[in-house]
Amino acid sequence: MKNRIAIALVTLVIALSYGCAKKQGIVGKWLLINVSDKSMDSMMFAMEANIELMSDTISKMSDGANKDTFLIQLEENKTILQNAKNNLAEFTKKSYFDYREDGSYVGNLFGQLETGTYTYDESKGIIEGKAEGSTTSGKMKVERLNADTLVLFIEPQSTLTFLAKKD
Repeated sequence: MKNRIAIALVTLVIALSYGCAKKQGIVGKWLLINVSDKSMDSMMFAMEANIELMSDTISKMSDGANKDTFLIQLEENKTILQNAKNNLAEFTKKSYFDYREDGSYVGNLFGQLETGTYTYDESKGIIEGKAEGSTTSGKMKVERLNADTLVLFIEPQSTLTFLAKKD
């Protein structure tokens, strides 16, 4: 499921770029700087709450085998959460899309390299993209905050923020 979401995000995010290029006259590379996803945010919040609850429970326990078991589980949960945050940060650093004047795109979102084509409905602010080899296309809403910042809305779950890469 996560791979399908990542592929859909890549298709949609990269598809967005061509319409903005036509609208703004800018062709180039956009770098991902922030990801907000409701389900991912909820999961991380729940993990943090669980860690806090476990810490509180452990602090009230007397020493013994149960406390040691809880401490081990607590450390494992902290490691899992930190690894998830680190992986997201690392993938964000490597994620981009590059749109071309000819209507093609190249992108890498969360480790999924993709190429394809896209169209942009300027009146609706909607981009529709189709990856090479795909039989379906994806749509996404775009908002240009300024010349250097682009926000993509993948309804109803995710918001991705990109900055223009300066060469």
